[in-house]
Amino acid sequence: MGQHQTHHWNHLPHHIIVRILSYLDHRDRLAAAVTCKRWAECFSNPALWELDASFWFYHGRHAGEQLNGFPQYAKHLKSITLYFDKKEYLTTNVKNVCKVLTVLSQMETLKLEKFAICADYRFLYGRNKGNNLAQARATKFWELMHRFLANPSLDGGLREVDFSGLPVANSNSLVNVLANMHSNMQHINLQNDNLSRVVSRQDIVNLVHKCRKLVTLEILDDWVTPALLYALADDDRYPLEHLSLIVRGMRKRNSGNGWEYLTSKLPHLRVSVTFISIFPLQGMPLSWVLSQEIPLVNLNVSLLASDSYISQSLRFLSSTYHGTLEDITILLPPDRHDSLLRFLRHCHKLKVLCCANLNEQVKRTIHELYPSLEIQESPGLRLDPGPG
Repeated sequence: MGQHQTHHWNHLPHHIIVRILSYLDHRDRLAAAVTCKRWAECFSNPALWELDASFWFYHGRHAGEQLNGFPQYAKHLKSITLYFDKKEYLTTNVKNVCKVLTVLSQMETLKLEKFAICADYRFLYGRNKGNNLAQARATKFWELMHRFLANPSLDGGLREVDFSGLPVANSNSLVNVLANMHSNMQHINLQNDNLSRVVSRQDIVNLVHKCRKLVTLEILDDWVTPALLYALADDDRYPLEHLSLIVRGMRKRNSGNGWEYLTSKLPHLRVSVTFISIFPLQGMPLSWVLSQEIPLVNLNVSLLASDSYISQSLRFLSSTYHGTLEDITILLPPDRHDSLLRFLRHCHKLKVLCCANLNEQVKRTIHELYPSLEIQESPGLRLDPGPG
């Protein structure tokens, strides 16, 4: 028999170690990199950073350690995603993000195609409050964001940005930089309450005119105007595939014939709508807010009202969008499941139902009537995941 051989981790070739690290998320890669010198060398290998890096800046003293070695591998990254939690997003979290932005704004070479600032609660409320230190960091953050997007080394290479987690917004500069320097953009998410205070409807129209390759646009419903809908329908641009809207206030929408024209030009357009407020507000019916021409695929809505209002709203949804609606997240009183069952009877294209307070009997009934329907439970609304 041959002599027994023992194989040690430190005998593995570099390319094998790099391959192993490629299966780990950033935090686990970082933990592996501190085990020995060879693994630290592999951690800095450009091949490991050509695709994606995600950073979780949650409350904790070790959050900043994720940035160890970032200046060395940043130039190789094609995608960067920064995640926040709800705590201290104007202090500790922004301090770490500023470190990232400082590096990116100074790089002479960048391969970046996607940049996202997200939050685990996705939609930020509240004006920029905090102590003097928080305000100073917020100002620095905004300056660095502008400097990063204006970095010539990006050279129009950005294809996707997600600003849903921006903790502050001091001007419309980011949207203008996107329009003027990143016309190759394909996916843009501006669903952020802070941006609503500084970005105008005309800014969004200008962005759409300049970024003619957009296939996904996620914005606030406040920015939707006939001019925007007509701009999205221009003949000499890429056809928009998905339009996601967040509705915050309950005002009656008047888009003229914009929706009808847009859907006639883009018959395959898919629209998602999320209502932040709970219906009804001042007795306003859903039909005042939702145009019948919208090809609605995803809907997130809370209906906590009188029985007659709930029945009326569900009848409107089922009669108007039965041919398009595929995914609905709905919050109803526990005793209104009879209205829900009547609604489901008409929505033959529905694939996903996300609803809280479903008792076992109702679940069994739904499964028996609609065995292919996926049922998810949620304590509240979830923001649009985008069409599948």
